[in-house]
Amino acid sequence: MYIDNWWGDYIGSSADSAVLLRYFEQDDTGEYPLSRIFTDFNLYELIQWGDFRETEEIGFTDEDGRTHPISSVINLVADLAAIQLESLRSGSVSLTDLDGEIPSAKRFVIQPDEDGVDCLVEALREFADAPEEYDIAARLPEDELREMAAQCRSLADVLERSL
Repeated sequence: MYIDNWWGDYIGSSADSAVLLRYFEQDDTGEYPLSRIFTDFNLYELIQWGDFRETEEIGFTDEDGRTHPISSVINLVADLAAIQLESLRSGSVSLTDLDGEIPSAKRFVIQPDEDGVDCLVEALREFADAPEEYDIAARLPEDELREMAAQCRSLADVLERSL
């Protein structure tokens, strides 16, 4: 995968990553507009405020009515940005490539919209500038938080150039 440089350390390896992959796994849809994902995960209020530092009531409700919460919105943003980048560079992404434990070989693509991608890029850069201000800082040692911030900055730069 193009995103192998980022996927697996701090991006794509959290419990929040598993929630996002469950979201993509739940149906037969092959194309997901980025705006639909924002709506399904209740991200528009945070986008409106322009602040991803605190995570409140973020998650999606599956087809059985079960809610799958996200514990750190910056994890979700980073994972979405990486998958968006893979979609742009490779045309699509396989669930199995993202997580070898998922038996589904489903391929899908995140359809970008410029405002949505700009939002992801801006959120990643803001996190990279001040990761200690985010709720995830309470769960990560400082050196790991700094490494995640560096990966997010790198991912933001490449995603922005890929548009």
